Amino acid sequence: MVGAVVGAEGTAGIVTRATLRILREPEAHRTMLAVFADVEGATRAVSTIIASGIVPGAIEMMDALSIESSEKSAKAGFPMRGAALLVELDGSERECDARFEEVTRICERNGSDDVRVAQDEDERQRACVLLDVLRTDGFRDRGER
Repeated sequence: MVGAVVGAEGTAGIVTRATLRILREPEAHRTMLAVFADVEGATRAVSTIIASGIVPGAIEMMDALSIESSEKSAKAGFPMRGAALLVELDGSERECDARFEEVTRICERNGSDDVRVAQDEDERQRACVLLDVLRTDGFRDRGER
């Protein structure tokens, strides 16, 4: 809940009431990595994905410096390019497959020349580890923590 109550520039809020809902684990997860030559292409892809009505379970964009910082710590063979999007969709098998095809087309139309889909749970977890590294150790390398 930290992200919900702590904002930019050190602003904070106080939660006085919260309503929580328990959700079932989705039937399927699909995780992909789309690599771009530059941040502009990745940014256009994010905007197009959202505008198309697709609501990813997660969508994260990394610039070249973020990719480099993550790769230093994780050493997972992340492609060193201008930008990358990590997209995760969840829902039914059929729904995930259909939306993933659309997300892949959107990324390719916006300049991605390397789209990698996690083939199993191990690959999916490795992709997520890179983001965890970026969110923790990666910012230290950038001097932002």
